Amino acid sequence: ESHKFERFTNPKEEEDEEKYGLTLEEKYAYSLERGAYRGEHSAEQDKIIAHQEEQLGIDHLTGLKNRKFFEKELSRVTDVIHIRGEAGEQRAGSEPLKEASLIFIDLDNFKQVNDAHGHAEGDKVLKTVATTLEHSVRQADIVARFGGDEFYILLPRASEVDAVVVANKIKNGLKTALLDSHGVTASIGVRFIDASNVADAQTLIKHADAAAYTAKNNGKK
Repeated sequence: ESHKFERFTNPKEEEDEEKYGLTLEEKYAYSLERGAYRGEHSAEQDKIIAHQEEQLGIDHLTGLKNRKFFEKELSRVTDVIHIRGEAGEQRAGSEPLKEASLIFIDLDNFKQVNDAHGHAEGDKVLKTVATTLEHSVRQADIVARFGGDEFYILLPRASEVDAVVVANKIKNGLKTALLDSHGVTASIGVRFIDASNVADAQTLIKHADAAAYTAKNNGKK
């Protein structure tokens, strides 16, 4: 079901919403396009965009999903795997949801970029990483920035082998994308989820964190 944004900034926009039935996603895209075209950067416009991003679960800097949205989706997936077990979640035209995988990406040496080159350069690095991650996964996968230099990816219906393939694709993609990023590299952890090892979202996130930090300590970047 499509979400509806609470209001627009003027009667004409409200009339358009009533006439065309714009979804929240469409209104958000319209707000960004209007701001870019008109050069609108007013506090009110920024407030509207921030509110739309919050409703959509979007990270303002990178355009990825945010932590709140990701944790909600991860909880939904793990609940289905736990409750349905081997039966999974059957949807028309889709395979039962019996398994999933979680990938955690932690950037190394990122703080040095902010300290030595400023936050604008650090933001550029984060956007580069976000683009690389989005290009490395399927449309159904969820890529999120948790804040700072930490990113998560949820891969529904992905086996452990599938997840390792994706993780290696990300690793190679980031090596290329970050060549000119002042020594920034990435540590990556993978956590497979099925009925035999499913846990709550926070526990799974901690396990993925641990795998990434093991990779960091072992020099596997």
